[in-house]
Amino acid sequence: MPPFMRARPTLFGTLALGLVVLFVLPSSLPPATRCLIAWCVATALFVVAVSWRMTGLSRTELERNAADFDSGAVVILVLAGLAAAASFVAVVVELAGMQSVPPAVRGLHLGLTLATVVCSWFFVQAMFAIHYTHAYYAPGHKAKPSLDFGGPGDPDYWDFVYFTVSIGATSQTSDTAVRSRLMRRIVTAHAIFAFFFNTTVLALAVNIAAGLLGT
Repeated sequence: MPPFMRARPTLFGTLALGLVVLFVLPSSLPPATRCLIAWCVATALFVVAVSWRMTGLSRTELERNAADFDSGAVVILVLAGLAAAASFVAVVVELAGMQSVPPAVRGLHLGLTLATVVCSWFFVQAMFAIHYTHAYYAPGHKAKPSLDFGGPGDPDYWDFVYFTVSIGATSQTSDTAVRSRLMRRIVTAHAIFAFFFNTTVLALAVNIAAGLLGT
C-alpha cells in the first residue's frame, strides 16, 4: 500500500468498504444504482468516522495531527468532482427514470437520489473542514492566525465545521475573518464549487421533478 494511503486510513478505508458494498449488492440491480448505494455508504461512513475521531482530539492533538487527516487540495478537488458526478447521476438516472418503474418502487428511487445528494454534500464539507484545519494549524499559526473566529484560544474541529458549512450552504463566509492569502484561495475554490453544486444539482432536480409531476 502506498504511504499516502497508509497515512489516511479513514478515507481509503471507507472507500474500500464502499467497493465491498458495490460487489456484494445483487447483480440484478442496475449498475448505476449499485454504484450510488456504495457511494452513499462510503461517504456517510467517512463523515461519521472523521467527525468522531476529530471530536475526540484536544486542540493540541488537533494541531499535531491535522496534516494526517488532510488529503490535499488535488485529492479534495478530485473527490469533490466525484461527489458532483454522483449527484448528477442520481438525479438524471434515478429521478428521471422513475417514470419507467412501477409506482411501488418509485419511493426507493427518490430516496436514493436524496441520499446521494445529501451524502455527497456532507462528504465535500467534511473534506474541506479537514483542509481548513490543516491550513490553519500550519507552522507559525499562533503568531499570525489565518482565520479569526473571534473567541479565546485556538479553534476546535467544530469551529472549522461551522465555517465550512456556512460556505457550503451559502457560498459566502460567515462572521469568521479570513486573514491569509492561502486561506482566501481555499475559500474561493470552496465557494465556487458550492455555488455550482447547489444551483446546478438542485435546479436540475427541481426541473426533473416538476416534469414528472406534470405528466
